[in-house]
Amino acid sequence: MGIDKDNVRFVIHYSPAASLENYYQEIGRSGRDGKESFAFMLWNKQELLNFDQILKNQIPNKAEFLKIVSYLYSIFQVAEFELPEKTFQLNITGIQNFTKLSKAKINNVLNFLHNQEIIYYNDNKSLSSLELFIKSDEIDQLPQKDAYFIELLFRTISGLTTHKVMFSEQQVSNKINVSAPLIKERLKELQQKNYLEYVDGALSSIKFLKPRDERAVNSIYWKLFEHIQRNKIQKWEEMKFYTENNSYCKMKLILAYFGEKNSKNCGHCSVCEKNKQSIFGKNISQQIINLLAKKPSTIEELSIQLSYHSKENILENLIFLLDSGKVRMLNFRTYMLNN
Repeated sequence: MGIDKDNVRFVIHYSPAASLENYYQEIGRSGRDGKESFAFMLWNKQELLNFDQILKNQIPNKAEFLKIVSYLYSIFQVAEFELPEKTFQLNITGIQNFTKLSKAKINNVLNFLHNQEIIYYNDNKSLSSLELFIKSDEIDQLPQKDAYFIELLFRTISGLTTHKVMFSEQQVSNKINVSAPLIKERLKELQQKNYLEYVDGALSSIKFLKPRDERAVNSIYWKLFEHIQRNKIQKWEEMKFYTENNSYCKMKLILAYFGEKNSKNCGHCSVCEKNKQSIFGKNISQQIINLLAKKPSTIEELSIQLSYHSKENILENLIFLLDSGKVRMLNFRTYMLNN
């Protein structure tokens, strides 16, 4: 939600957020100017069950986690303690076929490795990159077919002779009148001959940032991954409780989650509004009698228990009960039933 306005009046969630932190941050986009604003969340029980299943399906067990990581090292022939310098093209379908795991589990592991700076994982479609290992004065030594194609690249992609460049296969295709798929095929052939390094921007790619360390993968990395997944599930369970609960003030639940344990009911959320309707339909004097039947109380204690009524309204009803003889003063501050 990249909204930078102070006059947002409504924030509507069409489904629950992944955590209370996310939800609180998102509804906080409204009412920044101090005026009345509203937050709505639409949900049903089946949607919560669906999200439970989605979360379950994206979290691999230890054997699956190790299988994905081992595949990455094996397919790119990375030996123990080795750190290759080049960027590799990554075929997600190939990982799925080998591991027999869902794309969600694979992406979960890849994103974890990326966030921990073990690999750099690029899954965004972008420009392709090209770096030549052949110098211009060495082209004559190559097979004629290869030399001709590299010369075409020199003429159509500026800067290629001095550094790695970002480029579009389609733009090259338009200039030399060769189809983009054929250009990609030729670049891959030249890469296999170690003439250049080519990364197709339309595909995923990874670059290893730390040497391969099997001991770390089996212990440190796995334990950290497991901790993050448990935390993710816990945050969702807390969000689900918040969504389904109809007994406690919504704002009070949020504040309690962030450590404010003694906050008062907000008086404005869906639960508070429901309780208002329930309480205002009852006789206040009878509610006071019911509370005093449990124990003598001060006006402040009664106000806390009857937080949906004003202190003045409670005091007026106490005076009526005193006059009618139903309540008496235990001392100058405390009221009790007159038995």
